[in-house]
Amino acid sequence: MGGRTMFQGMLRTLDDRVRSVRRHRTETPRGLKPAARCRRMVAHRYSGAILVAIGVAGGARADNTALYFDGNDYAVLPDHPVFHQIEAQDRLTIEAWVRIDRIPQGWYIVADKYNSSRDFGWTFQTYQSGNAPDLNFVPGPGPSAGAPWRATLGQWYHVAMTYERGAGLIRFFVNGSPIGERAFTADVQPTNAQPMYLGFGPSGGDEYSVGALDELRLWDRALSPEEVEDNWDLPLYGDEPGLIGYWRFDEGAGEVFRDDSPTGLDGQLGGGGAQPRWVEGAPIGDFPRICEGNLIASDAGADDRFGARIAVDGDTMLVGALLDDHEGGTDAGSVYVFERRYGAWLPQARLTADDAADGDEFGSGVAIDGDVAVIGARNADHSGFSNPGAAYVFERTGNAWPQTAKLIAPDAQDNATLGEAVAINGATIVLGAPNARPSGSAYVFVLSNGEWILQAQWDGAGPFDFLGADVAVDSDTAVIGAPASNELRGSAQVFVRSGDVWEEQAVLIAQDWEEGDFGGVKVTLDGDTAVLGSNQRINDEVDAGAAHVFVRTNGVWSQQARLTAAEPRARDFFASIGLALAGDLVVAGAYQDDHQGGVDAGSASVFVRSDGQWSLRETLVAADASEGDWFGIATAIADDEIVVGASHDEHHGLPLAGSVYVFDARCDVCGPEAVLTAKCKGGGTKVTGSLKKATPDTPVTFTLDGENPVEATTNRKGKAKVKYTGQAPGAHTVGVCALEEGC
Repeated sequence: MGGRTMFQGMLRTLDDRVRSVRRHRTETPRGLKPAARCRRMVAHRYSGAILVAIGVAGGARADNTALYFDGNDYAVLPDHPVFHQIEAQDRLTIEAWVRIDRIPQGWYIVADKYNSSRDFGWTFQTYQSGNAPDLNFVPGPGPSAGAPWRATLGQWYHVAMTYERGAGLIRFFVNGSPIGERAFTADVQPTNAQPMYLGFGPSGGDEYSVGALDELRLWDRALSPEEVEDNWDLPLYGDEPGLIGYWRFDEGAGEVFRDDSPTGLDGQLGGGGAQPRWVEGAPIGDFPRICEGNLIASDAGADDRFGARIAVDGDTMLVGALLDDHEGGTDAGSVYVFERRYGAWLPQARLTADDAADGDEFGSGVAIDGDVAVIGARNADHSGFSNPGAAYVFERTGNAWPQTAKLIAPDAQDNATLGEAVAINGATIVLGAPNARPSGSAYVFVLSNGEWILQAQWDGAGPFDFLGADVAVDSDTAVIGAPASNELRGSAQVFVRSGDVWEEQAVLIAQDWEEGDFGGVKVTLDGDTAVLGSNQRINDEVDAGAAHVFVRTNGVWSQQARLTAAEPRARDFFASIGLALAGDLVVAGAYQDDHQGGVDAGSASVFVRSDGQWSLRETLVAADASEGDWFGIATAIADDEIVVGASHDEHHGLPLAGSVYVFDARCDVCGPEAVLTAKCKGGGTKVTGSLKKATPDTPVTFTLDGENPVEATTNRKGKAKVKYTGQAPGAHTVGVCALEEGC
């Protein structure tokens, strides 16, 4: 009974009530690699979050479409208080990508906020006929302002206008470069409840546009020339300060186009026959590559534990917040779905059980394959039992994720915690119930004629094995952890399927597991490689943790390697909960690792296999690490991106709210294409260093002659600059990252 009690405490490690006493020790840096940059981004319109973009800059975006006006149609944005906010403060920025194909009336109207009582509103447009073409802004009846500009028909341009009456200045830009500015102090005239028209200008006459419109943005402030230059050919994240309207026009079909700003002002194609069509969009690049991004829930609450569980398949990510409170109950739990688009992770849905109740902890297990997600709720009640647990199946249709099934054990019992572990591959789901009496159970469900039916059940062989503490499945192979078996040394059972019949193929036991190591507390499987996590004692460091790699050759499994932290420490719990495998890459979290970020701040170690040999590539910590974050409680691998959960991260004054970090495995600080130039003036008394093609939005440190460090941050184009004055005459050398350049 003592072993069972001890292991139950470890399984429920997310409950602070069973946490061991925190360690307090003086820590020195241990070769940990903090991310180059960490930026939180929240999507205000979603019960989820938006992740700082991870992608490669340049090139056309996927799913990139635009609206095309044929001279007889238009689109509308309903009247909204943000328009009247602009009118009251007399400052704004409008920018868009336009392609002018014909000018039958001389005008191309970008946007016209109409006032029917005066038959006039405020308009951003270009006039392309005659000898004085220009880009101009009409704030209402009365004076207007413009800058000379002739467009080439059939060519895409980015056009922008910034205006602030208080500063008495209006500016115009094409492709990020200024084309003119002038003194201007006219009022932006108030309008009534009429919409803002796109591609059509009813103010003072009915002018229609012929051409395409893409990436329309509206700001309640005048952007600086530097801001226009930095962002004109890149998409936005949606929460930039002052952004009150952002229409990407990437729907590609339908009659509604979405506003990705916090305002949420969705637009509508003109009614009847006056509907523009969808065409290929402007040549806007992907989001820039960011070395580290951080996502949080916009509806975050204290003790939600967002990031306690993570699963990724392709371009879809699930993030569990198993103690989230919502209308279903306190600690009912929820799961957030993110989709990778435009090179970034964007929120798609928030999942909850249709019968959610207090304390269910929906999200205690998460798994995904294609368009099917499986979510465990280890404390869900049903059939008259208390905490038997259940698993819920959701299937994606478009952007919606309806619940399609609820799976329960045929031999349900109190406190079995079915759903503590879940896995899916194709039409096969495996569920673990580690607390099912007497020694834990695992269940296999398969999809048959649209119904999930039980195909197999395995029960622990010895007392208190805790079979099903974790499960994995790939094709016709399943691995089931039994961490309290083998006299608490632990093991994992491998089953293979032939037809509809499963048979045990092997029992995996690491050669160096000892009593209390609990091997198999975490299991992963990819093809013929399985990795088992444990709480292994290493060099008398209790619960330091390790991951053991097993490989299968001709049906025979053998141990290939043991993976450990660079410096194993007691109660780091390396690989005991956060463990991910994909091909030749393993990511193991040590969620109670202490380092310069704080006690229990956590870390994650990345291992790479080459020619059968495993090596530690790097150890990751959060750039904003702090005490008790539990960074590493969950890990996942998404192609070249590494995802790490920090379920106890505090943000916005919310303790234990939780967050998730994404690292681009291809990044270094400056990036492989970075270029440094140096210029000396005044005989060397003035020195300028310019960095280009570096990783965007990344802190870097310049030096002059190996000294004089100056901190800077690259912009969204990957540029940064430093200036040194008052230097001794002569030659100098500017350095940044591993680059040096003399002048």
